[in-house]
Amino acid sequence: MKRILTIIILLVISGPILFSQNKEIKNIFEKYEKNKSVESVYLSPFLMAMAGKFTNDAEGKEWISAIEEMRILTVEMHGKNSGNVELVKQIKGEFDNLFGRYKFERALRVKDGDELVEMYVLKEDKGLILFLNDSPDEFSVIVMFGSISDKILKAVMKGGVKFN
Repeated sequence: MKRILTIIILLVISGPILFSQNKEIKNIFEKYEKNKSVESVYLSPFLMAMAGKFTNDAEGKEWISAIEEMRILTVEMHGKNSGNVELVKQIKGEFDNLFGRYKFERALRVKDGDELVEMYVLKEDKGLILFLNDSPDEFSVIVMFGSISDKILKAVMKGGVKFN
């Protein structure tokens, strides 16, 4: 009985925290996507469900069915957009702040020349995978919200989802 009570209390406590963290990420996207220097993409739960119908492998179907929503934010930093360095610093600062407050785990870090790719994971019942891609030409944030399992992480790392 004590164990069940403890689990219930942990669920009640962690639910608002996870909801808050997802809401904060969405707020960051909504804040910066209004900026003319920012490109943004939003894939709704409806579109993600539709995408699952067009994949031709079991692993891809599982991956897509687990991802409920996807958001991408990109800032170009070359040519006429070279003045966006401060904007990128602001966005990075907001995400660094978020990583410090919540239990994100950096699962991957790849540096190739001037390009840095990092993958952060929050494995909860409704977790997320977040990629930061920083290069001299652009800075991108990709977030996938959903039920993140080890199988999903494997599919994302493998990059083997195929569409018809």
